[in-house]
Amino acid sequence: MNTTMTQNDLSTLMSTRHLGPFVTIYLPTRTMVIDLAHQRLQFQSLIKIAAAKFAKQFPQSDFEPYAWQFKALLSDNTFWLKHTGPQTGLIASSSDLTVFDLQHEAPATVVVSSLPAVLPILADRQRQNDFELICLNEDNFSWYHYRQHQLQPVTLPDDAPRTLKIALGDELRGGETNFNASPVHGPSYHGHNAKAEEKEIDQRNYYQLIDTYLADTITGPDSLPIILFALPHNQAVYRKMSKLPHLIELNIPKSPRHLSEAELLAEIAPLQNKLASQQNTELMTRFDRATSKQLTTTDPIKLIRPALAGRIDTLLINDKVISDEAAHGLPDNLMDDLADVVLGAKGTVQILSSAEMPDRSLAAGILRF
Repeated sequence: MNTTMTQNDLSTLMSTRHLGPFVTIYLPTRTMVIDLAHQRLQFQSLIKIAAAKFAKQFPQSDFEPYAWQFKALLSDNTFWLKHTGPQTGLIASSSDLTVFDLQHEAPATVVVSSLPAVLPILADRQRQNDFELICLNEDNFSWYHYRQHQLQPVTLPDDAPRTLKIALGDELRGGETNFNASPVHGPSYHGHNAKAEEKEIDQRNYYQLIDTYLADTITGPDSLPIILFALPHNQAVYRKMSKLPHLIELNIPKSPRHLSEAELLAEIAPLQNKLASQQNTELMTRFDRATSKQLTTTDPIKLIRPALAGRIDTLLINDKVISDEAAHGLPDNLMDDLADVVLGAKGTVQILSSAEMPDRSLAAGILRF
């Protein structure tokens, strides 16, 4: 029997969501090194729970391929010693196993469903306040992943619009007109007005190519907020034509030119306390506008039909229902299945506290139409 294991890749997992049923186990692993024997017993118990749930929910299917994958890990001390964070998520189809390292501990959970149970992963990633950082100049850009308070530079391929000259080549209109990229006032052009206008056209065309490249590369079911690091003039030009759905208003209005990673991190530090609150403010503003157009609902059951029709742009889920939906009067796996369907239709899912939820509801949706 063959099995394929991927790690921390939600996009790959979602591409195989049609291969269900799925068995998902979320296991606290912080104490793994201290007490491996206890951890093994806990994992064995969770496998038994999964087997019982599987037999009840999918009596015509065989649990053995799932059991084989989990039991192979059970005896693999090397694997478990690599996953000693607060929690590890294991999501298995009959042929594939995906592993997720979570940064926040939660109670052990077993979910058996037609679709993968990804809500704890989404909630964990949102709590980390990670994001994508785009450093934009007039004539070049760079991209960083910001993960767990560290910057990870993204190596751009040869066909990426890394510089204005690479992107536009012979299509450059501004010729050899000189410009000064001032870190305070933005670009100023030397030459007659026609040349300055051509430079501005070049800049807009270049930014359009960057935006198209990022839209094709950076978006997906696990997309994070995108923060722009650029001079105010360049931000204004870029935002006017950008179609990136996750580009947020929070930004760094300075030039990133020639800054080291340490200097970039120093500029990022003040954003941490602002990111979560600003995201929630923007989300509630969107919800209020959609409500005025009758494009929202706060009834979980009434979300099912629009989700299946691909009408939900943003799904909001109360974090208190993640661990036990039945305790709140909801059908088993409803929230997980809704999240999967919305992500599959290129919508987004936000996990909020009860205090943040509209009308303190268990779930709510912003509809596309």
